[in-house]
Amino acid sequence: MGLTDLLLTRALRRQFVDELTESLLTQASLIAAGAPAGPKGLQESARLLSRRSSCRVTFVGPDGAVLGDSSLSADSLRTVENHRDRPEVREALQGRPGHIIRYSGTVHEGMLYAAAPMAGGGAVRVAMSLKAVDRKVSGIRKAIVSITLVMVFAALLAALWLSRSISRPVAELCRTAERLAQGDYGAKVRPGLPDEHGRLGDILDLLAERVRDAIGSLSREKAQLSGILSNMVEGVVAVDGGGRILEMNPALCRIFGVRREDCVGRPFLEALRHNKLEVLLQSVLDEVSPHRDEVRLFSPEEMAFEAQAVPLDGGGAVLVLHDITRLRRLEAVRKDFVASASHELRTPLASIKAFAETLRTGGIEDAAHRMEFVEIIEKDAQRMTRLVDDLLDLSAIESGRRAPKLEQVLLSEALEEVSVSLRPLADRGGVRLDLRVPRGLEIRADRDQLKQVLTNLMDNAVKFNKEGGEVAVCAAAEAGGVRVSVRDTGTGIPADGLPRIFERFYRVDKARSRELGGTGLGLSIVKHIVEAHGGSVAVESEPGKGSTFHFTLPA
Repeated sequence: MGLTDLLLTRALRRQFVDELTESLLTQASLIAAGAPAGPKGLQESARLLSRRSSCRVTFVGPDGAVLGDSSLSADSLRTVENHRDRPEVREALQGRPGHIIRYSGTVHEGMLYAAAPMAGGGAVRVAMSLKAVDRKVSGIRKAIVSITLVMVFAALLAALWLSRSISRPVAELCRTAERLAQGDYGAKVRPGLPDEHGRLGDILDLLAERVRDAIGSLSREKAQLSGILSNMVEGVVAVDGGGRILEMNPALCRIFGVRREDCVGRPFLEALRHNKLEVLLQSVLDEVSPHRDEVRLFSPEEMAFEAQAVPLDGGGAVLVLHDITRLRRLEAVRKDFVASASHELRTPLASIKAFAETLRTGGIEDAAHRMEFVEIIEKDAQRMTRLVDDLLDLSAIESGRRAPKLEQVLLSEALEEVSVSLRPLADRGGVRLDLRVPRGLEIRADRDQLKQVLTNLMDNAVKFNKEGGEVAVCAAAEAGGVRVSVRDTGTGIPADGLPRIFERFYRVDKARSRELGGTGLGLSIVKHIVEAHGGSVAVESEPGKGSTFHFTLPA
């Protein structure tokens, strides 16, 4: 509208000036045609014509002198400068109409001058102020400005309405998007939005639904994975391509004695401090291929693991530690067992072989010693039989083939039966048996296996006691079970032997044990029988003051 005002007012002003010029030229020609022939009366004619035409009228002689002027008095005419050099006058004196716009020094304003030649010589000039033109243009400009203001106001109202009609759906979409960004995947766009906004709202709702389904699926998968990792007995740790820990399960934290919060985000070697595992992981990261190795930990306790590491698709690796400590211990026990059993069998076999060869090579003719040789062979054979029987018993108990046949057993009766069979041995050694078991105390156990436990413990207490010593058997009810103790007054067990006393073939005094006919398996059998019943067995001893073996079984 401003550009329209500028162009339109210029064009209108130019048009008004052109029309005014044409009118003034016409008036000048008419005045020139009816003007007096002589100079007399020109001043009065100029004033009369000026009043009628509302224009300034000037009569100019052929020499350019002003003969009459409606804006001047008669006295002032003599002082007016010659108009011969005025462009419009010069044109008229030459016989052609002329016009020009010029600032008038006489009336001090812009004027439009039009001049026409007169018949007797000279010229008539008609002038009109341009204020009328400027007033017309100003009026038109005011109208344009008024219209512009009305249109601007209307446009502002329309723009406000239009912007709100656009911004409200956009704001609604933005609010929904913000809720989605904050995790509120149940957010919905208000239905009924117009045009493309409604379509965009539908798409946003569909996107939210799909994101909600995807997040739910990922959450379920993460929960399942977390549950699997948390309940795995194997230690699992995941690292990124730079060797920093991404995740680790509770089993691995227990193995290394660390907290997950202190390790996640830190380099593997810095967090877990195991160089061999670090080398294993680095090999997987460098070669992008699975690796496995056997590693050992010595803190917080000595353990053996089979470590298997595999690369991840997106970079990084996963390390799994399978605990093979028990397997390695069982292998070590088996090796020790084979070596010990071989050693225990080799001694009586060598004795039997030696005395058999002696009898074969002439000893059978030695009437004084042959019976002694036969007795030694028989003794060693019995020893081997006891050893084999104990090995079979131990194997059956460990494998579960001799599961306890539980029944209510009166402890005093079982103990009395055992003491009867051991009393001759105790009498030979001068050992007194003291049974302190309350009448009516019952144990839920396998009667034969219970008697075997009592026999082994009391037999050892008698054999390894001192002459004139005592074996005391006590029993008392405890919370949920019965505790039985067998105490002797023998030489006791050294402190370094206590942790191994229940191992197969372990003997504190090997020479005396073999001399007394022990196989080295009795206490191991006791331990396995008690544990098969759901109980526990332990020993307390002080060298020189005797030992106390006690076990607990369910009541």
